[in-house]
Amino acid sequence: DAVAKTFDESTRRVDACTYDEYAKELRLVIAKFAIVKGAKGSRKLVPWWDDEIRRSIQLRQAANRQHRHALKTLGKVPVTLALWEEYRKLKAQTQDIVETKIQAHDCKVMKNIRDGGKNAGEKFWRYIGSLDGKDRAPELLEHDTGYPVQNIEKLLEKQLYSMFGTAHVEVPAEDDVDPSRPMEDVPLSTCIDGNITRVGRVHLDRALARLNGNTAQGLDGIAAKVLKNLRPDSRDQLAYLFSRIACGDEQIPSDWRRGRVTFIPKKGGNKQHLRDYRPLTVTAVAYRLFATILNWRISCWAESNGALTELQNGFRKDRRLDDNLFTLTQCIEVARKEKRNLICCFLDIAKAYDSVPHSSLLRRFRQLNMPDDWVRLIQRLYDGNSVMSTFNDATSADVPVRRGLRQGCPLSPVLYMLYTSGMERTLEQTGVGFTLQHKQHGDVIVRRLPGLAFADDIVLMADSVQDIRLLLLACETAADRLQLQFNASKSAVVQFSGQCEGLGSLTIQSNVLPVDTKYKYLGVTLTSSEDYLAEQYTNLKASALRKRNVLRRRSLWSSDRYAITRELWKAVAVPGLTFANAVTCVPSEIREYLERRQREIGRQALGCHGRVANELIQGDLGWSTFEAREASSKMEYYARLRHMDGDCWARRVFVYIHLQNVQTRWRRRVIRLGTKYGAFAMVAEPTSKKEWVTQVRSQIKTIEAQRWREEMQRHTSMHLYASFKNKIAPITFCGNTLGSRLLIEARGGALRTRLYRRKYDANVTDTRCSACADAEETVSHLLLECPALVPAPRVGTSIDQALGFTEGQNCNITCSKQRLEAWWSIHV
Repeated sequence: DAVAKTFDESTRRVDACTYDEYAKELRLVIAKFAIVKGAKGSRKLVPWWDDEIRRSIQLRQAANRQHRHALKTLGKVPVTLALWEEYRKLKAQTQDIVETKIQAHDCKVMKNIRDGGKNAGEKFWRYIGSLDGKDRAPELLEHDTGYPVQNIEKLLEKQLYSMFGTAHVEVPAEDDVDPSRPMEDVPLSTCIDGNITRVGRVHLDRALARLNGNTAQGLDGIAAKVLKNLRPDSRDQLAYLFSRIACGDEQIPSDWRRGRVTFIPKKGGNKQHLRDYRPLTVTAVAYRLFATILNWRISCWAESNGALTELQNGFRKDRRLDDNLFTLTQCIEVARKEKRNLICCFLDIAKAYDSVPHSSLLRRFRQLNMPDDWVRLIQRLYDGNSVMSTFNDATSADVPVRRGLRQGCPLSPVLYMLYTSGMERTLEQTGVGFTLQHKQHGDVIVRRLPGLAFADDIVLMADSVQDIRLLLLACETAADRLQLQFNASKSAVVQFSGQCEGLGSLTIQSNVLPVDTKYKYLGVTLTSSEDYLAEQYTNLKASALRKRNVLRRRSLWSSDRYAITRELWKAVAVPGLTFANAVTCVPSEIREYLERRQREIGRQALGCHGRVANELIQGDLGWSTFEAREASSKMEYYARLRHMDGDCWARRVFVYIHLQNVQTRWRRRVIRLGTKYGAFAMVAEPTSKKEWVTQVRSQIKTIEAQRWREEMQRHTSMHLYASFKNKIAPITFCGNTLGSRLLIEARGGALRTRLYRRKYDANVTDTRCSACADAEETVSHLLLECPALVPAPRVGTSIDQALGFTEGQNCNITCSKQRLEAWWSIHV
């Protein structure tokens, strides 16, 4: 905020006429507020440390020195004892301050993770890694000899040059303008049709709102948080400068032309070989904002002009990864139900984004009749770029970029999909694929699905070996034209239904494709076994166990076990365990396994023992069951299919299984969940998808709460809880103290009193209160009546107030915790 305010008031910022001048002034302001790091080797401060803690510790240390001096010189006299009490007081104050700071920091971390949305898991694992410090990258080895690399800088430069520095030699077609020609000096603003290059303030605000404040900054040194905090005048000026860059009145900023390549190890690869790393280009944050806005414009144009095919569902508006998974899994079940063949060929394009030639990319855009000012702008964005990299403190020289799309750039996915859209059209033109034939309104409709694409993930589908071979030939021809190479070793042919001969003879670009029984497609492992999701279930159980073990790590919930555990499970674990929940079905035993793991985490968050009823765990944490989550996601996707465009393949498959009455797992599960939760019994039929989903979600919550209350009535020990807890909602008074844990057990009728233990232990015969021995040891007696426990409850306090069922009763809750702690010390 301070940087943004100072920058907004800067006269040099107001006078800036170009983006370079604007960015230069912003860097100068940032430098004024930069925190100077300590000397090399100094210990890194914990994130919650500040001056208040430092001053408190200094006061405590001074009091400790005074006490020791008095003890040494005066002995144990009243003055020494007073100094001792002063030291203890300051020590307790310091501890309270530190705990408050840690709790505030943990809440900030949790909010950052929770606000991450789809990136919450990535943020969480990054936080986990930060707890143990950053590991140094392993020593690199020569690929040929296996000896340690002596000159890492040269190796990095060589690797960068092999990826980006070589360009394909091409002869442009006669009717095409050479896209590699130098840009003319004529401003593009003189030949713009409309305002398609104008960047408005609304577009910039929207892009800034979507920008992750913690994203890595580029080589220009301008952090995302600074841009997100820009004031209105600064934003208006930045939008104006973006417009000048877009229309060509201003050159592409030099900061945007340099990128830093970060090498990320591939899963399952050798971390000592640089070839087993995936390159990610980190560009200037301002460039990413500009590219985001341009991406929206080009994507809108591509959709309205039909530049992309129905086979492609990646990174498109109103398209989802679930669409591909739904289409593929339903086709597998259709083929098996109808006893037909289904052969799938999963293709992997080697270094897909890195292999795109710039000249061919621009030529393809002109073939698609993309507005010429956009083609020129893209050419300017990719002309004259360079990259560098660092690895283990070694820094490479700058390497010019002559091919490839930037990994991590918001614009790259749509550019790649437009570039390869011709491959999908070629597949459609073959006229072969998995056949879906049915009658509709008396007409016979025959559709053939040749495959699906999600950005660079391709799967071909056919009824016979001959047809799959024809589709492979079409892909090979298109890939050769696009100068892309398929990686046969990472591709696979899987027959999900039927028996066909000759699968081992299938090739792509002269390489034999391996025949396998399973393949992980878009995060879901599909197999050719009787249950094609069997391995996915195994992975799901392992993932639930791993997430549970991670959340048991004490360093995660040092300040507030309840809040941290609850939020992390909901924001990080649940999205992973419910991945593709809308289109895949898990058996009841797997769902119950997930429920047990969730209840274990819930008991850890509350700090209660295993005999506390499951309904209390759900009610006091505010978590839904996995079945309710499944019902919500499946009903929402069902509504999506009902309102989906008829040309989408997911909609076509949906219509087919209903008209042909194919009882797939998904269809049966949707009918069962819809019936159970009343989704198909609404009085008034909603008119829109949004209205239908809203009503269904509300109905699911109502039915879930009703079942939760019915289950509570079956537990005799839960009569108090059932009487006062009327909704599934998290509590606000649970902490890390013993009193909190005992209060939770008391709420659920599971406090380990003598009366309670007699139900399970025949050796317990005396049920009188451990503290006063005057009455039976019940929860009501301990909280409201026992005279031996302090502090005494407030006059007029009821049992529901003492147990925390009534809001705004913090004083009563604190009293209850203290009385239970006092009882426990006597009881134990």
